[in-house]
Amino acid sequence: MKENNFGVKSRERNRKLSSVESRLLYLAVFLFYGCAGVPLQRDLIYKNDLENIKKAIASGANVNAKYPGGVTPLMEASFRNYADVCKLLINSGADVNASDSDGFTALMAACSNNARDAAKILISNGSKVESADSLTGKTPLFIAVFKNFTGVAELLMENAASVNATCDGGVTPLMSACYADAVEAAEVLLRNGADINVKDDMGDTALVYAVLGNALKTAEMLIKSGADINGVYGGGKTCLCVAASKNLVNMTKFLVDNGADIAKINKDGLSALGAAVKFGSPDTAEYLLSRGQSADAKFNGLSLLMMAVNNNDSRMIKLLIENMADVNVVDSGGAGALVYAINAGNIETVKTLINLGADINSAAANGWTPLMTAVAANFYEAVRVLLESGAELNAKNNEGLPALALAKFKRNDKVIFLLKTAGAREY
Repeated sequence: MKENNFGVKSRERNRKLSSVESRLLYLAVFLFYGCAGVPLQRDLIYKNDLENIKKAIASGANVNAKYPGGVTPLMEASFRNYADVCKLLINSGADVNASDSDGFTALMAACSNNARDAAKILISNGSKVESADSLTGKTPLFIAVFKNFTGVAELLMENAASVNATCDGGVTPLMSACYADAVEAAEVLLRNGADINVKDDMGDTALVYAVLGNALKTAEMLIKSGADINGVYGGGKTCLCVAASKNLVNMTKFLVDNGADIAKINKDGLSALGAAVKFGSPDTAEYLLSRGQSADAKFNGLSLLMMAVNNNDSRMIKLLIENMADVNVVDSGGAGALVYAINAGNIETVKTLINLGADINSAAANGWTPLMTAVAANFYEAVRVLLESGAELNAKNNEGLPALALAKFKRNDKVIFLLKTAGAREY
């Protein structure tokens, strides 16, 4: 059957349309990738799919368009150490110094994942080794040493990264490595000129950071390298006080065994034991007591027992009492631990101290007895326990007022009734 002219023309028209549509599709792809700023498909980077990445770029994919959060294709490839993809992206115009919403660059991404090959390519193509993120001001070297990636760290330093750079708070790469117990990275930094004694804005050195991070290996290395174990650092504290206050018992033992002065007083008037008690660190307190520190020591006019009572720290109170702490030691105003327990509202501690022989009638310099303190605090249970234990009902303070007068002033009917029932007089 012969084909008519209409059919021939129709096929020719379809071929022409198909050709036009192809051109339009190509143009649409080009406009979509290039003009709209659409980045490469992220999956292509994840899969290290070099061939399809090439095709996408040839079709107009924008190698500098960003994913959510401002991440670029080069950052993704650098993090994964895809060296060939990094080279292709850079040769296709990728900005090696572009940053995400936190100021994080491709070089930082590489350093965060020990991607040395990618880092080397980036640096050789102009990536700035001293660029700092916008969150804390950390450079790539901070990131590498914190994770103990020594190879990347050495590469950065070979390319003029500053070993004594500072980020927010005056923190250095060495401090960062020491806090993370990245001992090999810390050693590399020291070999390259890091200052072991430089202080941050708070007055703390790398050794303090090692202590705070409970980084035993790094602390040992720093001390062997000349760090001052008995130095006075930020806030007038010693390394031993820091370890004791944080309940880092192994670090505390290590410091004492390596020459830390166990009795040294910091600027706050506390020894290591005082710091342990004040900040509720029972394990370090127990260790320091076992090394001969006295449970009756006083700091800033307060006994250790008073400090523990103030904190309502039942475990510390028990520990100090087991180590023969004197329950009747008084502060500069003549108040004993029993008064502190009443003020802290801890009835169990009140009972414990009384059972251990605390003087229930001891008057402070102002003439106030524990009973008066309990009445003034409207602490009914303490009043009841003190009365049952034989507290003097009608003792008067320096203003001539007994407990019942104080109770009436407080208008506490329950306490008034309790005192009257026990035979208290108002004057």
